[in-house]
Amino acid sequence: MREYGRPRRLLLNIACYLLPTVTFFSIWIPLVKHYYVPTVLITDEMLTSARLLPSDQLFETLQEFYFFNRMGGEEPQLIERADKLLRGDMGSLGYPGEKIALPFNADDIDRLPGSWQLLLAKFAVPRLFLAAYQVSKRQEFMDMARDVILYWALYERHSWLPSGLLWHDTAIAERILVLAEFWGLYRQHPAFDPEVAKIILAFAARSSQLLAKPTHYTFTSNHGIIQNLALWHFCLAFPSLPNVERYKQLTFERMQDHMAFYIDDEGVVLEHSAGYQKLGLHFTGMALRYASLLHLPPREDWIQKYERAKDFYVHLRRPDGSLPTFGDTTGGLDASRPPVVPSHLQPPKGDGENGPYGSPRHAHSIFPVAGYSIWWDGLANWPRPEQLAQTVVIWSHFPGHAHKHADEMSILLWAGGQTWWTNVGYWPYGLAGREAATSWEGSNAPHLLDEEAHSSRRTSLRSFGWSDQVAVLDLERNGPQRVRIRRQLVHLKPGLWIIVDHFPAQGNARTTWSTSHRVNLRPGEIEGSYQLSSEGNSSRMTAFILGSGATKVVPMQGNLKPFAGWEVVGAKPQPAPALVVEQSTRESWLVTVWSWQDGVTPSWHSLEQQPSMAVWNDAEHWRITLPSTLGVFDIERAGSQISAHYAVELGEDISLQLTEAQDQSIVPKFREIRHAYAIAKNKYSTYRENLASLLKMTKVLAVIFVLQETAFFIYRKTISKGSLILRSCNLIGWVGILLWLNIVRYGM
Repeated sequence: MREYGRPRRLLLNIACYLLPTVTFFSIWIPLVKHYYVPTVLITDEMLTSARLLPSDQLFETLQEFYFFNRMGGEEPQLIERADKLLRGDMGSLGYPGEKIALPFNADDIDRLPGSWQLLLAKFAVPRLFLAAYQVSKRQEFMDMARDVILYWALYERHSWLPSGLLWHDTAIAERILVLAEFWGLYRQHPAFDPEVAKIILAFAARSSQLLAKPTHYTFTSNHGIIQNLALWHFCLAFPSLPNVERYKQLTFERMQDHMAFYIDDEGVVLEHSAGYQKLGLHFTGMALRYASLLHLPPREDWIQKYERAKDFYVHLRRPDGSLPTFGDTTGGLDASRPPVVPSHLQPPKGDGENGPYGSPRHAHSIFPVAGYSIWWDGLANWPRPEQLAQTVVIWSHFPGHAHKHADEMSILLWAGGQTWWTNVGYWPYGLAGREAATSWEGSNAPHLLDEEAHSSRRTSLRSFGWSDQVAVLDLERNGPQRVRIRRQLVHLKPGLWIIVDHFPAQGNARTTWSTSHRVNLRPGEIEGSYQLSSEGNSSRMTAFILGSGATKVVPMQGNLKPFAGWEVVGAKPQPAPALVVEQSTRESWLVTVWSWQDGVTPSWHSLEQQPSMAVWNDAEHWRITLPSTLGVFDIERAGSQISAHYAVELGEDISLQLTEAQDQSIVPKFREIRHAYAIAKNKYSTYRENLASLLKMTKVLAVIFVLQETAFFIYRKTISKGSLILRSCNLIGWVGILLWLNIVRYGM
């Protein structure tokens, strides 16, 4: 019996050590598996073919393609930047004060901040050297570009776990473009080395495998589009490498799935951002050109979406190059525009002063499925900004789609070349305040105090209408739970905007009206008014805020707690004036009036007293009185009719019958987009794991293992009896942990 018990005890002890070891490995195996791709063996035949195909002309065409920014500039400046970079000075890439080791130091991958890590991983360093080489023909630039790529290739091939942003989706995609550019220059270069060439080609093949892996496909955003475009770029630049034909078809199928919810039939890129509308327009144009170069069948629905996306972008873009800052949109001026592809068979055309985009075609446009409305005043004056005004209203919300801020029903106003009312914009990732900037506090949307940014909600267009004299929009947000918030916008042309908000009784209401950092905001001479002006701009703005019950207005600027008073310009948050409006818990209304004087034409709506709510029955039956310097006039809503009753001096009364939104046409299209997104989500189960959480889990299990072994050692020395039973129970515990890791956590 004793001899029989000894092997059993030995097997149990082996299992008690083997099972924790397997558990530790199971934590990391999914991550390693996710990033593992086999290294492609580059044969002499592949190398010979790659030196001949494709043609030099095609490589020249491929150099026109870029995702975010071209690596350009005047020749002397470009060479100067490359010379500085040879000394490791990152200032030449827009990051002053930082040094890197060239050609390569693995420590730099993790050491630098996130945005710098991405810059390195996207091959901005060899890209600059290649650009400088092409204008100067200085061999040292070419040599350094080669060495940087070579060392990165060797490092990447021998890596098991991600470092920095080594395997970031867009970084891999950008590397494909740089590798193609390098190969086009290197394959016939006098210093060509076959062994170096094989390493470079293997690096390109490995990168393409990562882009093609289903678990790497970022279907939720434009990153997935970029991955697809990079794969097509690979197919064109490296036709002799394996899997090219498979990648062509795979990418085409993925693009079909993605385009079904990336751009809707109205031409809106559904990423909740004006900035990403611009990028989406650029990427779709690239997709049409790639498809043409690869002789893939044209998709008429892509072409139609592309043409409509151009139109939407034209209505968003102001003459000074700025865009309304909703969602993750970078504020500030930008003269560049996406290159225009007139059809899928033609190369892009340049964009001159008026260019192929031209001016907005409509003074009023509405995109009910995507959730936007854009109004322009003074289009006859385009592109002179003095008498131009743009009003943008947002209620777009597609859960799961990228770059969303809590901003439904916010209103952005640009007039006379100046942003007057705005949302915060693209707050940099990793910077304190990002979470608040993307929440309700970062927009002027009406909301409840402490309302969650990611709550379940739906905003609907109830009615709208416009004429040459007036424009009206009526929105209602339902949720979370039983919350119902109403916002109505009435715009009397030119220069007067009235916003009527209606809040429920569930909690304190808040609205944060943010203006530009270039605007000076101060209390006006009239009670309840505020004066806005901007240096160097002759126009000015007067704002009035009045509400039912206890209404508190607090000016703020550059506050983090509570968050208010910011505008992001470029990648830098700038303190900007803001008015934070709060109301009591009971059901309430809030009226905000903006009166803009352009400094050119006489103002008929300059108010000499605070407006007042003369009648309030409900959200569809009210009358507001506005005492102007030329006489008193009323704005009234009676059901579906909006009226302006003027004093004799101000002209004839105006009446507008509102059009009820047709949910039967809007809702099915919205559901169709959501269905396409759900199909992609089920098809492309992207793997996402936090390296820090894996390390934490490993440490916790290691501590548990050490404690248990210590406890068992003490138990055997002091009590001993029943140790086999305890060991068996412990073994069951480790089996449970292993099952949880592989079934519940990883879905194996």
